Amino acid sequence: MLDEDKEEESKPVSNYTIMLPNAGPMLTVFSKDLYFLNMAYDTANMSIISFQHGAVLVYKRDVISTGYNSICKLRDTTNDRMASCHAEAMAVINAIMKMGNKIHSRNLSLYVTRRTKSGKFGESSPCTHCTEIMQKYKIGTLVYTTHTGDVIKKKLKDYVPRKGARVTIRNRYTWNSNK
Repeated sequence: MLDEDKEEESKPVSNYTIMLPNAGPMLTVFSKDLYFLNMAYDTANMSIISFQHGAVLVYKRDVISTGYNSICKLRDTTNDRMASCHAEAMAVINAIMKMGNKIHSRNLSLYVTRRTKSGKFGESSPCTHCTEIMQKYKIGTLVYTTHTGDVIKKKLKDYVPRKGARVTIRNRYTWNSNK
């Protein structure tokens, strides 16, 4: 559990508060956000995939679940295919497995980051499908890192997903949490 008093939480971490052109409304990044991003970074270390991503799902100040990208086997009787399961989706799936459908809350925040090969924060903006999963379970706030290591914090309703990777967990996948 994060041990901060309210006075410290009210002070923004100014060097992490950024504004990007065409990024829409931004929120202020606080020290607790960096705490949970560092937790997501540590979680990413469990991934065996070369692009290591980690995610932490938080309710107020309590960690509900974590997730990291992994390899999933597709449920397909005609052939064995593998796909990447994204960290954001795994954090939500793990929360559902732990709490059932009680996770619907606008007070949930999802922290996502990528651990680069050089050990720095990397691009971790969620894809379209992960954004749809977050919307379905009513995640309120999204905090993620960019390719420059900057931190973006937005209300999910203001987030526009990046184009590109869409392969992630759906009902036809099985999940393997083993390395």
